[in-house]
Amino acid sequence: MPPDFAKAASSLPKASLIRRFNVSASIINRWLDEAGIIAKPARLGGFHFKKNITAIPPARREKEHELAADYLRKFMAVSPCDTSGKFKIGGNRYYVGSRIMTFSEIIEFADHMKDREMAKIMERV
Repeated sequence: MPPDFAKAASSLPKASLIRRFNVSASIINRWLDEAGIIAKPARLGGFHFKKNITAIPPARREKEHELAADYLRKFMAVSPCDTSGKFKIGGNRYYVGSRIMTFSEIIEFADHMKDREMAKIMERV
């Protein structure tokens, strides 16, 4: 056991001790037992996010075609566009996957995808 092991073991986690002394975990465990020292616990997780970090409220989707677009986004790219397919916020159509759809078509397609997803769930049960 190195002479500075006891001092290092009290302030470092096992992974750091392994790197510092260039030995295996079993040797570090044996040295800890011989010295009667408990290594510093490893740090779990590096990031802690607070809830509601920003004061920006979530987007409100009240129209049926907006809800349908949000649902379809978990399957494919969906963005609002004009009749030619160019991106336009507040456009009168949606670009869904590789198709341009009207509001009624996107609602119908979302219903189809919901039915399909429910059928898959029911098959598993």
